[in-house]
Amino acid sequence: MAQEIELSGNWQYKIGSGDWKNVQLPADLSKVEPDYKGDAYFRLKKTIEVPLEVLDMKTVRLQIEGVTPFCAILINGEPLDTIKNFFSLFDKNIKESLLPGENEIVLEFIPASWVMEKVWKKRNTDLTEKMKKLSVEMEVRQPRYMFKEQTIGTFGKMRLIGVEHTQVKALNFKMLSDTEGRVKVLAKLRADVFESGQYKFESNYFTHEEKILTGRDRDIIWTFFIDDFKFWYPRGLGSPDFIKDKMKVSFMRLDGKEYQEEVELEYKIGFNKIELIQNPKEEDDFTFEMEGLELDLTTTVYRHRYFADPEAQGAYYTNFFKKLATTEVNMVHVDGGGGYPSNQFYDFCDSLGVIVWQDFAFAGLGYPADSMLFKSTRSEVDYQLRRITQFPSFLLFSGSHDLSPIFQSESAATDLGFSKKDWKLLDKGQSDLFGRIIPIQINRFNTRVYYKAYSPDFGVKNSSELKFGSYIVID
Repeated sequence: MAQEIELSGNWQYKIGSGDWKNVQLPADLSKVEPDYKGDAYFRLKKTIEVPLEVLDMKTVRLQIEGVTPFCAILINGEPLDTIKNFFSLFDKNIKESLLPGENEIVLEFIPASWVMEKVWKKRNTDLTEKMKKLSVEMEVRQPRYMFKEQTIGTFGKMRLIGVEHTQVKALNFKMLSDTEGRVKVLAKLRADVFESGQYKFESNYFTHEEKILTGRDRDIIWTFFIDDFKFWYPRGLGSPDFIKDKMKVSFMRLDGKEYQEEVELEYKIGFNKIELIQNPKEEDDFTFEMEGLELDLTTTVYRHRYFADPEAQGAYYTNFFKKLATTEVNMVHVDGGGGYPSNQFYDFCDSLGVIVWQDFAFAGLGYPADSMLFKSTRSEVDYQLRRITQFPSFLLFSGSHDLSPIFQSESAATDLGFSKKDWKLLDKGQSDLFGRIIPIQINRFNTRVYYKAYSPDFGVKNSSELKFGSYIVID
């Protein structure tokens, strides 16, 4: 069984060489210190008690969600790692850095411009001031509909979790066949396995046993059947049906005789019958079909905001869906400028019958062809892919808004103050990111996921220009 130590709550902070003050985390620290200009270290620290029974477990993991880059982590004065991506879960084994009893955790926010200056110097890269400013904005990547340039903070769960045998990271399902209401389903469980043994996975719909050797990021796969299965349909076109159940994971050592229950987790099984019909020669030429009929959908745009307070986050979702319920909207486009909503958002969509078109969290002018950005993106895509595709309302991902007209313009580079060389580098980075890096990572997932390199600018196009339906604004 896992042991968890909550890290949210009372912390201390200081700016530069200032005094230590108290603060509650998660928090938007720019609201705590509104005069902070991002030109000094912003430090947070907390002393925690780690019991010996936690340290005796196979691994003790530090997990933090939604942290502004660049955030260095120190455990008992020793550097551990640096958080470089706001949109991925930071999850690292820190057992070897911990001591029985009191331990100090420090989060040290480093101005992004300082980090990037070191990167450019190491690469021997000479950039104009215009390119430097853009490079910091594009590579650091914060939710654009929430943050000012210097905003920093923590906006998600913070915890230590001790794990003895296995840590379940994601559970996804894929429909393999459908014959007269009987569906064959493939289950894909993503887990870190810390001790070899016999594992049992069981719910009301399946039981699967397997001998598994230790390993990180392991996909455990099995198939099963469900009779009298009902599909998920968008509102106005049918009922949004899905199965909600719990799964138990049990463990037995290879030389043992009895299973011990390891963890119980909730899951959904739901599938829609919507297909993306794409003209392979023209990105803008596409429609959606369901059961052989072309769909006429009513779409709106959702611009996400992150709140450190879970109640405020929930109220933001509730307010949006209350307004949506008064309309005929049955598809929502989650704009990449706001990042990724929490599971609560997708639960609302599942229950209401609202299709989700999800952008990846890119909404800038252009992203450099940079190995650091590409590596960070691969990790982010895998994490969000496994998290979001479990919801029956999910339909497709896209990379960003279509910026090709800007890059094809002969005057755009000059108008925006870029050299032709820098403009070509930005164009190449955009093409590599959305045309190569992201699709490769999606294909590795090996489950049906529709992807478009670009999404329409819904707020600009007239309804008549959307071939799959109409668009309305929800304020």
